[in-house]
Amino acid sequence: KTSAGMALCPNNPKANEVVFRALEDIVEAFEPEIIHIGGDEVARIGGDRYCKNQFSEKGRIGVLLSYFIKIRNFLSSKGVTTGIWGDMLLALSEENRYDGSFCEEKYREENLRLFEDLKKNTLIYDWWYVGESEKSIRFFSEKGFDVVSTASVHGCMTSIPSFDQQKNIQKLFKDAVKHKVKGGLVSDWIYGFGYHAEQTYFNVAAAAAMLWSGTDENCFISGVSREKFEKDYLFIRYRTEDDSLLRYFHAAGDLKGKLLGLFAPNRKGVALRKAVFYTDNPLWCYVKYIADLDGKLDEYAAAVENIDRLYASAEKSCYDDGWFRALKISVVVHDYVLRTMRTMDEFYARYDAAAKAQYT
Repeated sequence: KTSAGMALCPNNPKANEVVFRALEDIVEAFEPEIIHIGGDEVARIGGDRYCKNQFSEKGRIGVLLSYFIKIRNFLSSKGVTTGIWGDMLLALSEENRYDGSFCEEKYREENLRLFEDLKKNTLIYDWWYVGESEKSIRFFSEKGFDVVSTASVHGCMTSIPSFDQQKNIQKLFKDAVKHKVKGGLVSDWIYGFGYHAEQTYFNVAAAAAMLWSGTDENCFISGVSREKFEKDYLFIRYRTEDDSLLRYFHAAGDLKGKLLGLFAPNRKGVALRKAVFYTDNPLWCYVKYIADLDGKLDEYAAAVENIDRLYASAEKSCYDDGWFRALKISVVVHDYVLRTMRTMDEFYARYDAAAKAQYT
């Protein structure tokens, strides 16, 4: 009850019963080589009676390490390697992205012993949304861990391929090659608000090609320029040589472009989709976005009309296997926001006129 909603208690017997029963089932059903057990972004640790003693003795990272080792030992007995996200373990390094106040835990001898123990039969998935993770890769590698460098395709931020993210992925995998890590992974998370796998494929394909074929300072993918990759992808996935879809992706997804550039960083991407898929009423949508769009509505309308036009053109020129419509998300969202802004502006103009008449 004292933990964040999505965190289980690592020492609660009932929680452990569920976890180990699930692992038994997974091993039996799939006979896997690796099971990834998660463990990222744990907000609160050591708050209840099951963890207090362990927490006071080992600290929050010690509680996590003890739990991971318990899982690892169980999976090892089944011949399975354990995979873990690396971010929480960075509290033992200088490359700690979340919990700077807990960095002193790296000096606890018990934690360092547990950390050393964990590396047996464990894969660290070192994930980053942005490029260049050399410090964390080096930290885990020097400690003797096998590392899988993990990139997000960033669709969660735009719902449309974020081409800027391809540069970040490229930097990440260059670091991975430099330090000869065990492998690379491309990931994203589909979680509603109009976010569909179709919207991620372009960047997934780019990242996969980088992993398979290599990348370096002088090229996007070994032997392939970025422009050629984009053209080839459109032809293979959508059977088109028309560039309408590519221009739509840029117009709708470039974070600093004419469309998304109008919005503050915390009101792009996910926040925009929530305005539609949380079914916020129009007045609340207006309150959220008028600060960004006041005095810029004509500019915003032109950008929205542009993506409407590009999507309509792409729809005609691209092959549709039944999922193409998932790419319409930006049109749906921005048409709704624009309509809301115009409607509420008209409402307020009438309200102001009425108030002025009453006053005079």
